[in-house]
Amino acid sequence: MKRIRIDFFQKQVRPKWIPHEVMNELERVWTLDKYLRICEVGKANRASSKGGTQHKGGSIPVSEHKRRMAEHLGRQPSVFEVFKKTHYSEKTGEFADHRAAATHDEFLRRKASITSEGGSVQSNEDELNLWLEVAGGKNKKGRIYGLGSETQHVVSSTSTCSNNSSWDFNIQQMQMKMTQMSENYEQVKQENAQLKQATDFIMSALQGMGIQLPTSSNLANQDAPSTNATEDVENER
Repeated sequence: MKRIRIDFFQKQVRPKWIPHEVMNELERVWTLDKYLRICEVGKANRASSKGGTQHKGGSIPVSEHKRRMAEHLGRQPSVFEVFKKTHYSEKTGEFADHRAAATHDEFLRRKASITSEGGSVQSNEDELNLWLEVAGGKNKKGRIYGLGSETQHVVSSTSTCSNNSSWDFNIQQMQMKMTQMSENYEQVKQENAQLKQATDFIMSALQGMGIQLPTSSNLANQDAPSTNATEDVENER
């Protein structure tokens, strides 16, 4: 249903299997304030700064962005450079969300303040320590804001975040992967619940209008060859 709605509003595409009057009613329901509020709640939950990290890196892992940047720069990029690469769009001049912009500006302000007082933030380790302060340190899952589940990959080259042994590293990596899988499951579960709520609302509205959408079994029956037609062919033989 979500795909149908997106195609309809963005591409003006109407599925052939949905009757014209049903599609008109769907359009009316999709523009109702109640339905729009449901969508906005779901959108806000997904974009919540507390619910997760929004970034503009696409499906490419942060660690892969870091590797490519190292090849391009000829050195290991700092945490701040990796953050800006994955959370800021050079094309639009915008950050992924308000939190990303605020954290970026606060980091630069703090860095300038340290420099003006005679200090310096030159090494990647210095920048990492400052970033930890600005971003609020590691959370209870061992992650740093802006790096998410890729935290260990990105900061592994700095001495402050290196593990004492490869055994500890492997255990931490496994724990982080399990945590990420759990978070992904919960996110999908939440999105499915929101989608079900929106779909139930649409179906209720359609039923109130006396409109019944065709089921998948009905569609299958329509596509299946007629038994009578098959018998006629056999009789002709």
